Amino acid sequence: MATNFSQADEEFSNILADTTIQRVVFDVRGNQLRQVITGTKTHETFSFPSKRWRRTLTGETAMELLLTKYAEAVPTVLDFNPQPCRVEGEIGGEKHIALPDFAMVEKGCAPILGEVKRDRTQFERASALRQKALTMKAAELLGWEYRQITGEAFGTLDYRENLDEVAAHRFAHIPIRQEQAAARALRERGQMTIADLAEAMGETASRGQALICALMVRRLASIDLRVPLGARSRVRRAPSLPFAFPRIRL
Repeated sequence: MATNFSQADEEFSNILADTTIQRVVFDVRGNQLRQVITGTKTHETFSFPSKRWRRTLTGETAMELLLTKYAEAVPTVLDFNPQPCRVEGEIGGEKHIALPDFAMVEKGCAPILGEVKRDRTQFERASALRQKALTMKAAELLGWEYRQITGEAFGTLDYRENLDEVAAHRFAHIPIRQEQAAARALRERGQMTIADLAEAMGETASRGQALICALMVRRLASIDLRVPLGARSRVRRAPSLPFAFPRIRL
């Protein structure tokens, strides 16, 4: 029988009260601390070459891959690092280690240290409660926020498919003249359809859509991903980036 929320909450409160952090270890180069692609895994893994972050990111579940695509596509994501650190601590006097799933900072928000799972029930297991306690205390120590993300956070199937589409075109080559034409059109008109912006770039709607997806990864355009992606999808200029933002690579 699955643990109900009141039981899980009570158990977690007891675990959290008995949790102390000894240290939080980051990669000295600021990269992903744990590389999960070893050739010996018997469960699902992935390797994701990132255009935005200029490195290959790895992970272990479909939900981690979905979060990776979100961080690749959404212009307000300022920095993202999967499995960024190792949290070493004690729970009830016994040594434990946690490996948070991600660190991320979005525009206007505090950095997040968090975990991602398919649904809430996966966060209720005994091992998950210990992981949560260690990660939450580590986030507090760093002055960050702790967050649990499930599939519900990514909304509709349309939104997820749109993330796939944008990420799929992340390496599309955009000639400078077309990039400049797109930037000028969005600056002058504020909002356009993909078809109209493609025309302003001198492209057909289909190829233009691919290039506009690539512009989104480059934080030059922002497509409305809430409806199915197509010629009539709305595009705006991506929000400007802040001059400085909190670091997640310590």
